[in-house]
Amino acid sequence: TGRIIKDELQGDAVAVSDVIVREDMTSPFTYVIVDDETQTRTCIHTPAEEDVLPNDISEKLLDDVDLLHLDGRHTEAATKVPAQ
Repeated sequence: TGRIIKDELQGDAVAVSDVIVREDMTSPFTYVIVDDETQTRTCIHTPAEEDVLPNDISEKLLDDVDLLHLDGRHTEAATKVPAQ
């Protein structure tokens, strides 16, 4: 599924050169169910089979970053981001 996700992002002109695709695992995904009547949503999340680790993130990836949004997952990898 990682290759499909990467191809779709690339088709939408998103830079994907640093996207990691692992052939031996399933990519995380989330179904979002929206109820228009009650104006609510339900998210059903399937996480990755393994965490992103600090060594998975190249130093150059963060060189020119002005803003980085973290979602609370992969906290060990987030420690690679220096406090500023």
